[in-house]
This record gives sequence, structure tokens and C-alpha cells, in this order.
Amino acid sequence: MYVIIRNMGDVMLLETFFTVDLLLLLTKTIYTKVNNIDGVYEKILNEGLYHVTTKENAEAIMKSGYLKPSNGVSSLGKGKSFFFPGIPSYINLCINTANYANKYEMTAIKIRLNESELNSFKQRSFSDNAIIYEGKCIIPSDRTEIVSLVLDFDKDHNIIVREKGMDEVYQPSEELINELKLKEGYIYTVKNLLTGYVKEVKEFKNNVSKLVVYSYDKLSNKVKLVKDERHELIETKKKR
Repeated sequence: MYVIIRNMGDVMLLETFFTVDLLLLLTKTIYTKVNNIDGVYEKILNEGLYHVTTKENAEAIMKSGYLKPSNGVSSLGKGKSFFFPGIPSYINLCINTANYANKYEMTAIKIRLNESELNSFKQRSFSDNAIIYEGKCIIPSDRTEIVSLVLDFDKDHNIIVREKGMDEVYQPSEELINELKLKEGYIYTVKNLLTGYVKEVKEFKNNVSKLVVYSYDKLSNKVKLVKDERHELIETKKKR
């Protein structure tokens, strides 16, 4: 991505060329009211929201009673908390939590919401349908718990994510272990792409900031020039 600025008199032309990757990233910054497209709304009410994190962080969240929003850089704007609408697919897990996607078992905060509470959340306009909450997210203590998500095969031999049973002793099969080793390159690629996305957005924001500063300076100079000319005109009339 690069920006070209040409000064033609008082006209500023801003030509921004986006890569396909950056366009995809920008859709991650658009949020709408949670809707039932792809059954997201009903899925959340039936399965709850899942926030994948470390065991230590999950225990800290339960103790404090809220989720601390991520910083503005990683959230691409105002600090937010991110959730999966129900149990995520393996693909969405890889895209959004690349650090955990090659693990067989993950810790997550599971929150069950009623319709009134769900209206305070937003849905990302991206294929993953991620759910976000802006600012400090207070959790309903009676409907929030720490759970374990594990990887497994479905009946069609696709890798899926499922919630581990309370008394289940989970052990990944040798077949699953070998399959994940084959996918390690994919996970690594996803992680690098996400890193590249954030870098490109930072550069884009910096360029836009420079343009805003430049335009403001130009406008300020223009306003000053007009004021000076007006003052000079008034003084000339007085002398007459």
C-alpha cells in the first residue's frame, strides 16, 4: 500500500492504492448491530460467547468480573474485547487466534447472554462474524465460566473445535497430531499475514495523519491570508 499526494494549487489529490489484503483488513474495522445472518444471533443465544485466552488470564477475568479491552493498536481503534459467536470453526480459530490454533486444548471464557445484554455487543463485518464489545466488558458472574476447547475430527474427517466435557480425559489422536503438523505452515502463514495487516494499517494511518496536518496548515494559511486581506481592505477604506 502506498500514498501519492500531488499539490495542484490549493487542490490536494490523494490517491491510495490498496492491496487485496488491506481491503480485507479494513472490513475488520466495520461493526454493525448483531444480526441473524448465518444464524449468528441465535447461535450466541444458544451456545454463548467464547473468549479464547490463557488459563491465567481466564482466572484473572473471573476474579475481577470484567474483560479488560485490548489496546487501540491491536483493536484498530478504540479498545475492545473480542469473542467468537458460539464455538468457532477451526478456520476462524486460526485466523483470529493464531497463537492458539496449533494447540490441541485451549482455555476460554464462556459467557451466556440474554437478548437485552446481546444488544450491547457488535458484530464485525467480516466473514468470521467476530463479536466485539467496546470498552470495559462486565461479565454476568452467574452465567460465565472457564471451559476448555479441544480439537477433534468430525464424521467427515474435518478438524473441528468442540467444548471438552467436564469429566472428560482428552487425548489427541496420533492422526490428529500428524494432521496438525501438516497445517503448521498454514498457521504460520496466517500469523504473518495478520502481522503484515497491522503494519500496513499503521502506515496508512500515519500517511492520513500527515495529510490531515498538511491540509490543516494549508487551510490555516489560507484563512490567515483572507483575514489579512480583509483587514487591509478595511484600513484602506478608513483612510479614504
